[in-house]
Amino acid sequence: MSSKNHSHGFTIVELLIVVVVIGILAAITIVAYGGIQTRARDTIRINDIKSLQEVVELYNIKNGTYPQPASGWGNWSGRCSIFGGYTNNYVLGIDPMVMAQQPIDPKWKDGSNHCYLYRSDGIDYIILSWSNMEGICGGDPGNACNSANIQSLDRVCCSELTIAVYSPGGRLW
Repeated sequence: MSSKNHSHGFTIVELLIVVVVIGILAAITIVAYGGIQTRARDTIRINDIKSLQEVVELYNIKNGTYPQPASGWGNWSGRCSIFGGYTNNYVLGIDPMVMAQQPIDPKWKDGSNHCYLYRSDGIDYIILSWSNMEGICGGDPGNACNSANIQSLDRVCCSELTIAVYSPGGRLW
């Protein structure tokens, strides 16, 4: 009679290899998911300032002037404490049927220093996504490492995390 010693199951080394592989895959997935969320929020910000730009331009076509902000020194900001905390969620003259409420940043909704900013003197305007773009690489929206929708925007001052759309005379505000 021969005795056969059959081993059933996995060795500890095999189990450790499986655990390490699962850990690596989980880490890759978490990092990729975070990048997707960042790009999604940046896309929302870009769409928000472009929507505001369309509404402001339509107002100008109808009235011959750009709308004046309701508060402060020619500013409207969406809960932006750095600019005096203006929380008026409207720009005077914008039809509520067109835009009932101005957008608020998708990540920083609590009145931090990250916000949208609109400034106008009635002749020109600038709309900024102030200090909140998360996915800009290379320090400039125009850098080739950014997606095309970010490259088409401008960083007019102060922070590589700020992008803007504006009328021809509003760029340097």
